[in-house]
Amino acid sequence: MGLYDRDYVRTPQPPKWKWPGLRRYGLPVWSFNTWLIVANILVFVLANMVLVGGRFDRPVETGYRAPASGVTAAELDRATLDRSRFVNVYVGPSRVSGYPYVEPRTGRVLGVQLVTTRPALHAWGEFSTAKGFFGLEVWRFVTFQFLHADWMHLLFNLLGLWFVGEIVEQYLGRKRYAAFYLTCGIFGALMYLLLNFLGAVLNPVFSATRPFIIFDNIYTPLVGASAGIFGVLMAAAFVSPRTEVMVLFAIPMRLRSAVYIFTAIAIASLLLGTRNQGGEAAHVGGAIAGFFFIRRMHLLRDFFDVLSDSRAHKSSGRGPARPPRP
Repeated sequence: MGLYDRDYVRTPQPPKWKWPGLRRYGLPVWSFNTWLIVANILVFVLANMVLVGGRFDRPVETGYRAPASGVTAAELDRATLDRSRFVNVYVGPSRVSGYPYVEPRTGRVLGVQLVTTRPALHAWGEFSTAKGFFGLEVWRFVTFQFLHADWMHLLFNLLGLWFVGEIVEQYLGRKRYAAFYLTCGIFGALMYLLLNFLGAVLNPVFSATRPFIIFDNIYTPLVGASAGIFGVLMAAAFVSPRTEVMVLFAIPMRLRSAVYIFTAIAIASLLLGTRNQGGEAAHVGGAIAGFFFIRRMHLLRDFFDVLSDSRAHKSSGRGPARPPRP
């Protein structure tokens, strides 16, 4: 049976929550998945082409510090970090810039906290262990999902949404799909946070990289929609496991098999400590969340209660039907 011959794909399922009408605001009535693709493209253009350079760029801490020439590490430990200004200091023959470490009594600059310049939206929205967890900037658990490093990063993520997002949204409904997608992205950040936090704790103990633990600097940024997309892939494998897809546009395979293979590759890359180990951690976290929540969607009922109380509005209908087992 083809994908579009199935009742739960051909006929949209009644969502548990009502979606506010978009026509009253003069906006096109697209699916949430389409809006998601458009939003990612618009944010990419703003972040990498419009709000860049000059007054739009912002300094971001790197977590690395450099003592001035003749200053010991013990002296730098006693200094106070001043984030209100930039200074230049000489480290040997080289001059570096950053936030100054100042001696409390004399005001003498003893070194700098090195910084890097980032486009404004990236500086504000990237996720990192230092900013998202230690800095309590919790919005980054969501905003990082709409930022991408380059065109190829954006293209591959949006292709994933284009191929499988509509299948899952047809099954869940708009608002439930939105909650599902964002939750999977948040769990991707949580997986990265957990493994990077372990790396920060264990780094003084282990001199070499250990499998499954991320020893990157806690200021290393995480961006991209792929954590949420891995969750959507897992959901698509549950909703329509026997659908035939062309992997790499050349290899015919059932959707469930393809998704599980991609997830296994992400897990192996995380265990082996590949170059994109942080990104693979987010992929695995999103996939685990997708596997779990597509089977327990009632747990996401209160996702949007920051705006309204979902318990106050009981909707009719039984919600999405359970898909047939393969």
